[in-house]
Amino acid sequence: LALSDEGVVFSFGRGVGGRLGHGEEEHQLAPRKVAALHSVRARAVCAGGAHSLALCDEPPGRAPSVGGTVVFSFGIGSDGRLGHGDEENQLFPRPIEVLRGKRVHTITAGGVTSLAET
Repeated sequence: LALSDEGVVFSFGRGVGGRLGHGEEEHQLAPRKVAALHSVRARAVCAGGAHSLALCDEPPGRAPSVGGTVVFSFGIGSDGRLGHGDEENQLFPRPIEVLRGKRVHTITAGGVTSLAET
């Protein structure tokens, strides 16, 4: 994953399980903008072994939460690593609803785990 100065998220590499966030499982040989995050400004991104996280400003038009952030996850969902209460793979970035209204400062993705520091 890569993050531009403007808060735009790019991904590249192995696409299995949707870990790149492009709605498909194709490998990307060069950085490609994650189009599903076009309406938000990312503050931080991180990649685990088979999933990715993006800490973003709350999207325009949505009532701001405390701290104005939302965490998106995508990729392989086994072991609950995406934080959605299931084990489904996510081919596109999906907001982690349980973190809405929390002031998230830092995100980290491990091999089969995710962490959001509030």
